[in-house]
Amino acid sequence: MAPINPAADFYDNLGIRYEKSFGHDEGLIAFITESLNLLPTSPDTTVLDIGSGTGVPTSSLVVSSGRKLYGIDFSPVMIELSKRQVPGGNFKLTNMLDFSPESPSQFQGAFAIFSLFHFSPEEMDTAAERMSGTFFTPKRVGFEVVKTEMVPFQAPADAECDIEPHYYITARKNSDG
Repeated sequence: MAPINPAADFYDNLGIRYEKSFGHDEGLIAFITESLNLLPTSPDTTVLDIGSGTGVPTSSLVVSSGRKLYGIDFSPVMIELSKRQVPGGNFKLTNMLDFSPESPSQFQGAFAIFSLFHFSPEEMDTAAERMSGTFFTPKRVGFEVVKTEMVPFQAPADAECDIEPHYYITARKNSDG
């Protein structure tokens, strides 16, 4: 199956090496875990993983928390890795710029981890507009920023990467309205 976006070639070629570099990021794992604590614990709670990659750590943490997981990615290789590594998740090959949920209330939370940086500013605007339609309903508009944090990340030595800052923002829907 051919990639549906030129940037998908990059991720197809990275494959599991991506996970070996970033899948153990303790700051990211803590961020995901803390963010999941803000969501309902019902087994009906569904979380969207935008740019699910290999499924580790984000999708796997969502599933292990007892919530439903719906992951999207535009890389066929990453989708296959996710399906293998997170059998309890539901994954779809699609570009986030084209994704439309079945209903505005389908998801109670979402993660977009390392999935926007390859887009142009115009594409980021499109993605933000698309995703806002995923979570906004007529009575609930906007997000409340709950927490911001910068955590230095050091990949394993064999990844040959420099220490880099990872910025995390936790936001939730406003309950007003």
